Amino acid sequence: MVTLVIKTLPESERVICPWCDKDSSLKEWDDTTFNECISREQKRAFKHLTDPKVWKSTSESFFKCPLCGQWVRGNKLRLKNWTPDYKGLGGRPLFEVNGHKFDFNP
Repeated sequence: MVTLVIKTLPESERVICPWCDKDSSLKEWDDTTFNECISREQKRAFKHLTDPKVWKSTSESFFKCPLCGQWVRGNKLRLKNWTPDYKGLGGRPLFEVNGHKFDFNP
């Protein structure tokens, strides 16, 4: 079995916010988040959503929804046009309490 490694995601990919359940382009998410970076240090530390590492469960990256303005950890975001190639990227529940997973928009 061959595992396909995604090196980058296309900017046209649609991302679903777990807070408002609306989708917008990956580029809109990146632009909105980067515009919130006010210091040089924040701008240098900024990671683009096109990088699959920000979607993994170990990611410490946060992104701002361009529609509702809520901040979301990268691994909580969902891709609208999910394919098996994107397995393991995002889609985690918003929070977990005693092993129970909660998502506002299941």
